[in-house]
Amino acid sequence: MYEIYSDETGHEKFRGIGSISGHRDNIAELRKELSQILTGHAVTSVEWKNITGDSKKEKAAIAMAQAVINYAHKLKIRVDILLWDC
Repeated sequence: MYEIYSDETGHEKFRGIGSISGHRDNIAELRKELSQILTGHAVTSVEWKNITGDSKKEKAAIAMAQAVINYAHKLKIRVDILLWDC
């Protein structure tokens, strides 16, 4: 069974949709690792719009991005991003 999670974004001139998809087991494994990253950095969540100037959230966001890239590199998940200019 496969799962997909997506979110939209928009700022002035640009809009986008990003998604992460993969087998349920790999998504669950990634979710657990991302949760551990949050706990390890003593933050409860990371929202990209709120990380500027907060070094704990910035470090957590970098670690989370690295984990996602690692999973994609190992072909455990797929990351798709659609970006357009309004």
